[in-house]
Amino acid sequence: MRKQTLVVFSEMVYGTNVVFTSPIYNEILGRYDKMAIQAVASDVSGDSPTLTVFIEGSNDQVNWLVMTSTAPINAEALSASTMNVVWGQTSDPDSPFLSYARLAILLGGGQIDPAARLKISVTCRDDA
Repeated sequence: MRKQTLVVFSEMVYGTNVVFTSPIYNEILGRYDKMAIQAVASDVSGDSPTLTVFIEGSNDQVNWLVMTSTAPINAEALSASTMNVVWGQTSDPDSPFLSYARLAILLGGGQIDPAARLKISVTCRDDA
């Protein structure tokens, strides 16, 4: 059953360093064991840019672990000439998350650092 849909990230991202969703969403995202993630990328630049989004979990908000065996959005190619819409979901809906959850967001690319305006929304679900 769908519980919540939230826009958890809406920023311009430059380079290949990992960025994270705001800590204000950690407790909310940790409440649910299933997520569907939609990313909209515009103003894309760089050499063969890609987008990867991992789900990380923690019980103390200090020590974070990747919670899924495969990134829900895994090295999706982005185009500079169009609005890019990609999505993914938790790969193992029977594996519960830890108390807190966040998204780790990574742009990849070739010789020229990638950049993109990203808007990421999450729909959270539980069985009950």
